[in-house]
Amino acid sequence: MTGLLPDPKLVLNSASGIFAADTGWAGNAQVASTAAAVGAFAWTTVASKDSALVETLPPATYTAEIIGATGDTGIALAEVYDATAAYTAASPHLINISARLRWARAPIS
Repeated sequence: MTGLLPDPKLVLNSASGIFAADTGWAGNAQVASTAAAVGAFAWTTVASKDSALVETLPPATYTAEIIGATGDTGIALAEVYDATAAYTAASPHLINISARLRWARAPIS
């Protein structure tokens, strides 16, 4: 695939502002082990500039935003997984959500 966003920044927003952000996973062991536990693709390339967050979220509304960390543009893929260890029919959980987008900085007027 061509036109990929070369240096993505992942920002997780809550109603009160930025909840968490990442500009490169850098071999984070928690990211790698959580990805394996939920059945996501393997996170093995420490030098990749892929961004990832593992967060425990209190009930609220959140949005995820992917932007070019250095003002760059391109196509990005966002995936969301629920790593909750135990759930029941009475307390279901999210399996995963994926979305692809093309980031282009809006012109400044």
